[in-house]
Amino acid sequence: PQPLSIPLRWNSLFLAVNVIMVTQLYLERKEAEEFMGEELEDLFTVGLFEKRGFGRLEFWRLFRMARREELESGFYIKRVGEEVNKLYVFVC
Repeated sequence: PQPLSIPLRWNSLFLAVNVIMVTQLYLERKEAEEFMGEELEDLFTVGLFEKRGFGRLEFWRLFRMARREELESGFYIKRVGEEVNKLYVFVC
């Protein structure tokens, strides 16, 4: 019989990597559920993000990168011919 030490090492490595990834995903999902406050929950519901294919976790990831901005009256979000490199979500 051939020694099984090499396949056992590779399987142990794959198992360790998968355990780490599953743990990270679990902790991220738990964080999203715990810290998505009432305001973000309302925005998720009223903004129809779920209907547009966003899950709560994807929504949380998006808004973790977001920056809140209150714009002055008369501010132009886009002008003809300008390139847009931002995503705006309007909340009234």
